[in-house]
Amino acid sequence: MKIVFITVIVNTQFVVGQSVDDLQNRLDNPVQTRAGEVETVDLSKYEALERERPLYVRNGKSYKFINGTLKRTLALTDSALLVISAGSLVELGDGAVLSGGTWQSGHELVLLETGSLKLSSGEIKDCGNPASTIYDNAVLVKTQNSSFEMTDGKITDTRGVENLGGAMTFTDGSIKTGFITSNSDFLLSGTVSVPSIVLQKGAKIRITSALEIPIKIWPSSLSELKLSAIPDDQFEGIIVATGDNYTLTENDLKMLSSSRFTSSEWKFVLENNSVVIRSAKGIVDAVTLQAYLNNAPYGTKEQPVRVEIPAEGIELDRPVMVPAGKHFLITGGSITVNDLQNGDFAFNVQDNASLTFDNIVLDGGNYKGQTYFMVRGTLQINNTVTFRNTSGYKSFYYIFDTGLANVYGGDISGVERGVDNSGSFNFYGGSFATCTYGVYNYAGGHLVITDGVINESCTHSIYSYADFRTKGNCGMNNISIAKDCCIYMTSEMNNGWVVSFINDDFTTDTPIIAGEGYILKETDVNKVRFIVPQGYESYLSPASGCIQIRMTGEAAVRTEKELKLAIENATGTCGGEPTVIKIEGEVLISTIYIHDKSVKLTGGTLKRASGYTDASFLLSNACLTLEDVVVDGNKTTFTNDQSVIWSAFDLSKQAKLTINKGTEIKNYRVRGTHAGLIWIADNSACTLVMNGGTIRDNDLPDAELITDCTNKYLSFEMTGGSIEENTTGYGIACVKSFTMSGGIIENNVFKYPYNVKMQTGLIKSGGIIKDNQGGLLVNLDLKIEGDGTNVMDSVVLYDPAARISRNGKQKSELVLNHYAYNAGKLTAGTVVVAGCDGYQLTEDDLNKYMYKNSDWKLELSGNTIVLKESEAHSFESGDDLQDFLDGLGQSGNVGTEKDPIDIVFASAPIRFSHPLCVPEGAHLLFSGASFIREETSLKDMPASEAMLEIPSSASLSLVNTTIDGVQKEVGEALVSVSGQLKVGSGCVIKGGSNKNGALGAAIHVASTGVLTMTGGTISDNVGKQGSAVFNEGNFVLAGGSISNNTSEIGNVVNNENSTFMMTGGTIHNNKVTQGCGGVFIGENCLATFTGGEISANAHSDVYSWSDVKFSGNTKVAGLYMSVAPAKLLVSSALQYNLKLASVAETVVPGIVVAQGTGGYKLTAQDLAKISCPDEKWVYALKEGNVVLVDKGSTAIEEVAMHRKVYMENGHLILTGQRIGEPYFIYAVSGKLVHAGKITSDCDSYYLTETGLFIVKCGRNTFKVVNLSR
Repeated sequence: MKIVFITVIVNTQFVVGQSVDDLQNRLDNPVQTRAGEVETVDLSKYEALERERPLYVRNGKSYKFINGTLKRTLALTDSALLVISAGSLVELGDGAVLSGGTWQSGHELVLLETGSLKLSSGEIKDCGNPASTIYDNAVLVKTQNSSFEMTDGKITDTRGVENLGGAMTFTDGSIKTGFITSNSDFLLSGTVSVPSIVLQKGAKIRITSALEIPIKIWPSSLSELKLSAIPDDQFEGIIVATGDNYTLTENDLKMLSSSRFTSSEWKFVLENNSVVIRSAKGIVDAVTLQAYLNNAPYGTKEQPVRVEIPAEGIELDRPVMVPAGKHFLITGGSITVNDLQNGDFAFNVQDNASLTFDNIVLDGGNYKGQTYFMVRGTLQINNTVTFRNTSGYKSFYYIFDTGLANVYGGDISGVERGVDNSGSFNFYGGSFATCTYGVYNYAGGHLVITDGVINESCTHSIYSYADFRTKGNCGMNNISIAKDCCIYMTSEMNNGWVVSFINDDFTTDTPIIAGEGYILKETDVNKVRFIVPQGYESYLSPASGCIQIRMTGEAAVRTEKELKLAIENATGTCGGEPTVIKIEGEVLISTIYIHDKSVKLTGGTLKRASGYTDASFLLSNACLTLEDVVVDGNKTTFTNDQSVIWSAFDLSKQAKLTINKGTEIKNYRVRGTHAGLIWIADNSACTLVMNGGTIRDNDLPDAELITDCTNKYLSFEMTGGSIEENTTGYGIACVKSFTMSGGIIENNVFKYPYNVKMQTGLIKSGGIIKDNQGGLLVNLDLKIEGDGTNVMDSVVLYDPAARISRNGKQKSELVLNHYAYNAGKLTAGTVVVAGCDGYQLTEDDLNKYMYKNSDWKLELSGNTIVLKESEAHSFESGDDLQDFLDGLGQSGNVGTEKDPIDIVFASAPIRFSHPLCVPEGAHLLFSGASFIREETSLKDMPASEAMLEIPSSASLSLVNTTIDGVQKEVGEALVSVSGQLKVGSGCVIKGGSNKNGALGAAIHVASTGVLTMTGGTISDNVGKQGSAVFNEGNFVLAGGSISNNTSEIGNVVNNENSTFMMTGGTIHNNKVTQGCGGVFIGENCLATFTGGEISANAHSDVYSWSDVKFSGNTKVAGLYMSVAPAKLLVSSALQYNLKLASVAETVVPGIVVAQGTGGYKLTAQDLAKISCPDEKWVYALKEGNVVLVDKGSTAIEEVAMHRKVYMENGHLILTGQRIGEPYFIYAVSGKLVHAGKITSDCDSYYLTETGLFIVKCGRNTFKVVNLSR
């Protein structure tokens, strides 16, 4: 404990020659009683006038000093002579003098903190030595709540009065030396004598009467006011004075001068009863033009302010902006663009402003810029305007949605877009030539073409996403319009038009060209050539009087009406070839009926109409094939989750649906009991064949995805494609027969735990079923061919008659069980697996099957694997189990790693009130156990609150075992591993809660420990760090899943010097409150990824401070690398997209983010799969390495690797920082944790909190993580 002794010295205020401060006591104890009353203080009656300390007026009272001199002595060096605060007021009246003692202390004589001083007839003087002319301020007005008033009297031999923002009024009197310095406006009468005034921060003199005495003014410049980045000798438009209830005159103007500039450069002028600084040279460049616009009157649209450009013209070397609400007409000499200094525009007309050009030459200088005119207000180009040298601009007129441009003349050529219009553009004259787009009209843009020419040299005369109006005689050649847009023609067409459709997307039998005040004729139709696919033509519709497009024969369909008509006319049969119908674009559909025919739909998108609830397709005695087509259920438009929403495909009367390559069936929401996405509406034998494509992202809370409701009629054959990421109530399919020779079924979520329900099934080696929430349910027989590694979900046999047939050696674990409701029918000898096709089952096969019902175990009998009654152990409590294990240890019956003691548990759960400790040297296998923590606090546990402890000399394997912490908050993980732990199929580790401790909530692997996970789940644990696994030793993830855990940092944390290897399994949907919802890898770790998937975790999937060895078949969605020096070391070609974020103390171009390893060299194909989430950077390939590059730059710098901030045993270490530099430590939430200054080359600060932190030191920003406990 540090003890600090504090000595308190009481200031008794006894000073030689001034034993009692009688004047201070007088002011601190006023006699006045009424508010606002001014009490007169006769200074001659007091002794304490020569001050060795300040005199304070601080009680909010008002005093008038008379008859005496307050004087500063040489002892008063650290403050003002008089300090006025707390709303107090002092008036210096007759005979009252404040003297500085003719020496300079560096402090003002009077400090107005929050009070007021009035100089009515007294004097303030002698604030310095006249011989040296160095003085203190007489008065400092410090705050906005202070004020100074001078009605008479004088101030001599001082620096003057300085105002930092309060109120000042000068009505009479004189300031003989010094000057007035002010940050805010103040009042000045013309009779006041003051030699000089300094105006700061835009302050102005408010003159109340005619000036009688000359005044020199020192004004602020534009750069000092932060209105311009130009040098500080620029003053254009600065207002220095205004009349206050007084009209300024030329005589007043003559009284003002400035020593800051010369009259040949700048001058004072009268404008609107203000004194304004103007250039003596007039408008000569962009700077003076901008300054003129900024400071000119507002004007109106009808009477704009006229701006005359000198006859010799000016050059623009920077952009010019018309301020909001102002209105100008610019005329006169030419304006030539020289260099806009990377500005986006030459002229920018702001909101509610207007700019008109008349009788002027505008020379674009062939400048390669974004746009010449940027218009948010109103722009008008009169026909007297001449444009020159306009090429190089991306767009000449850029009209925002609030903007309006009226163009009556001017010829524009050589730009990419003549007009970019989101607002209103009215073209009355002029021309556009050699442009990519004459006018690019956005959706919502209002375009009217009354006259003028858009030359045929433009690739697109008009490119419009909105309706527009034009005269028929306007020169236009190539017009492109969006779907459902209409051209309104106001006069007869004189010139030929060519009209095409953006993205070749149009609607038949709707107006394309309509007359407005003009009746279209057949001759108009003949003058328009439409670019449309074969089978379409234009015609003049008698019904609408408009020019429209119609089908003439076989053509791709673009509307539901056309699709239904094409199906009605289809002639294909199920016994022969289908009629092929091509879809173009997106077609919104209600219900499509197909009866007694065969149809093949290809291309385009068929999208369920918003809110439509009936089936999308009804097939009756029909065959439908889908290929390269998207069928979209548009599920986001269904907001009422209680309404019945029918299927995508209803099959009846032996209908057949075939899904081929390129097809997507997605985004359906179906609500209705057992009404699947694809279902049989009657009891007939229907068929579904899936050769390719995908079925994904569909929601069916009350049904299977594919169903005949009773699994007696529908045959489902899958040879390719994928069924993934669907959410259903009852699984993927309920069918009579299921045959799978290819494709994949993965990552689907079910309310009830069955994936595919079938009578019989055949899964060949080409089909993959994995990572679904439920297993396969078999009524009779499921034959699995090959080595079985392709079936990773469990299999449930409906009753004793159901079985699995195998024709090859089982190489991976497979979890088996029987349907719970039929468990009572099971008998010893019930066949679970049978060999077939000449294959003989072996003990190796037996060991690969995990049976979940602890009442039974599996044994090999001939060429079958059958049920055998389990010799299950029953334990009343955790104490009973501990006694049993201790007995094994004492007897020496402890097993080996290869042949552990197999303990089969009865199904009843065992409740723990103490930790269960595996005996030293024991090697055990738990099967079918269920361990639950007592709801109350664990008893008699001073050393541990874990449920299960494995010492360094022991090993434990778990199969079909549940460990449940019931979310009881304790200080340790559920399982503490110092030896070896293997987590296998059917295991569940959940309910751990360790929100304050740092060693995880589910499993803690100590430095000597090894965790191997081949199956099961770790889920629903909550902790501070590593809620699923906190690894300080060795963790191998080969299978199973880690999901739905919550932590502050990392749900799998690999602490410093640990080892992590992932060869399979999944880590997904974990939450985090600070950073890294997936795998966190600390410093000096050995991290290797050769398989598996990590995705959909909060913040990031992997966050690493160490090198990561990475095989290309690993699927990781998002990876944060603390680069420089950590890198991603890639050992084979990347197969999946990877979002790779780079985190470094100083991120600069050239940092190596990824490189090949083990003989593999990164390629352009790898680079294409790596994306950078930071919009400032992109990745580039340099000498086989992936490096960071500035977006838009190809330059790659060499990077000096030097760590400047890092964590060490809870201490934040800062090295190489500039001494005296302030630094700040923030939590990720934004809370300031600590602030300090760098005092040495290696500073440190102990962080008591754990988590991710942002450290800001000078211009540098760093990220650190503190895991120290």
